[in-house]
Amino acid sequence: MAKLVAIGDSLTQGVMSGAISKTKLSYPALIADAMGLNICAPVTGDAPKDPNDFRVPRFPGKGLPLNIEELLRAIGPDFDDTMNFGELASRIFSILGFINGTQTSYSFEKTDFDGVYHNLAVSGFRVADSFTVNSAYCDKQIREINDDAVKRLSRCKDIISDVGESLGQEVLEGTVEEVLNAVLRLGNGLSNNQERSSFVNTFLHTCLDKISDVFEGPSASTYRIAKRVLNPNQNSNRECWTQICNLKHLAGKNGKGVENLILFFGANDCLGTVMDLEIKDMTGKNVSDDLKDRRQYNLTSEDVFKKDYKKMICQISEMISKDTKVFVGTIPHVTIPPITQRWGQEAFECNGRKYFDYYVPFFAAEDFDPKDSMAPRVPRLSGEEAKFIDDRIDEFNEIIKCVIKTVPPKKENWHLVDICCLLDKLAVRRTGNECDPGQPLKQLLPCDHALLKIDPVPSVLRFETKENERTNGGIFSLDCFHPATIGQGLIAEKFVCEMKKAGVCHVNPDKPDWELDWKKIIKKDTLIQKPPELWDDAINLTKEHRGLFSIIHRIFT
Repeated sequence: MAKLVAIGDSLTQGVMSGAISKTKLSYPALIADAMGLNICAPVTGDAPKDPNDFRVPRFPGKGLPLNIEELLRAIGPDFDDTMNFGELASRIFSILGFINGTQTSYSFEKTDFDGVYHNLAVSGFRVADSFTVNSAYCDKQIREINDDAVKRLSRCKDIISDVGESLGQEVLEGTVEEVLNAVLRLGNGLSNNQERSSFVNTFLHTCLDKISDVFEGPSASTYRIAKRVLNPNQNSNRECWTQICNLKHLAGKNGKGVENLILFFGANDCLGTVMDLEIKDMTGKNVSDDLKDRRQYNLTSEDVFKKDYKKMICQISEMISKDTKVFVGTIPHVTIPPITQRWGQEAFECNGRKYFDYYVPFFAAEDFDPKDSMAPRVPRLSGEEAKFIDDRIDEFNEIIKCVIKTVPPKKENWHLVDICCLLDKLAVRRTGNECDPGQPLKQLLPCDHALLKIDPVPSVLRFETKENERTNGGIFSLDCFHPATIGQGLIAEKFVCEMKKAGVCHVNPDKPDWELDWKKIIKKDTLIQKPPELWDDAINLTKEHRGLFSIIHRIFT
């Protein structure tokens, strides 16, 4: 029997700083560790028989699709006080080298492991994907997306060549990297610093903001990650296995193979709104069940979400035992994480939440004005749009509560874990705590909690550093949406609280008061222990050079 199984999206899989790599630090793995289970990432053989194992996928290299933290560590130390041309050139090719290394790691998609993982979460999955997407579908999408990526890179090369010609030299044909190198050599040959500075600005404004595809991680990352989770050794007999099919295999014929189940879905049915800073609402549209058709919208309608969630719960409840304890997470308000920053004054207040004039990219300069002539180049949401998104999430969470109260046959074994409420309590901007960002965490946790001994006390604001020391944030990783290791710990702690109330025990009966090992969690958080040197430089550069907006936005979202 599996003591613990988890199904969900990137939050449950353990994505941090734009990549899935630290699967042993996902919140389900932290819970499993607290329960006394053995966390393992098998790569060969069939499923181990030890009932106290908690199996997680292992991803190659520095993680997939693009690990921002490791990228910053790989491309060198801090910039000088001002970015000179030599640094620009060297960093661009260091970035490309890191990305190429990540792309190479994708070639090792197949493993010899033929079992089923206990953490079945997949980055990017919506509710409907849980019972629809399988490895055969992933193969089809990867082929189509790869073809499109080749076309985009060809266009990138043309753009770089045009920039070279506009600067006075014809750029010969070659790969994108070779053409880019030729353009950068033009700048290196300029005679004085003023000319080089002008070249840098021209290059950034007319070239880099149009060729973000060059700096994008490997294509079809969601589907490549899904294949590795759903069918790790590409077994032809498992090509049609979805997440729920994998769960069915673990549950067995009588459904008693899963003792505790974590279910946390729905964020990707609304997350695209703050990633794109644009609402593409499905409501009122004639939307089919085709997943590709649905993905043109970043906000699922209430009716479709209800239909999908009910279908998912029906399928799960039919295959697990009535005695299986199920813990269902609510969807957090995606307007709280620092993927956006507020601009302007408080516009209005509703339901105890403050909303501001605009919500702009997290890397926008403090003096950015959405009303100036540059505004069309920078995406943004209004305060009313942010409220609209929050209201839709509230509707989703009401659906989740209703479905788990009415659909499962033994409803008392289905428990709600209010992650939405957790994040609301940690909010800084909408609660007026910007002068003391750590105050929400101080109010949430007991005064002797290990997190409150960290200086400064972590918050949900953007991770910030000065002279390689953290000065703000810490709960969210560098992609500004996914939790850092300590953020995963906070989610785990919320689940543990509900699990203990429901009677879930440590595997060692001598440990009735099992808890998370916070000292170990903090020690494993590399952002807390050693922030990457280039983080503050990367943020400052985007403020100085608007041409970097689209690249940074593409990499982070």
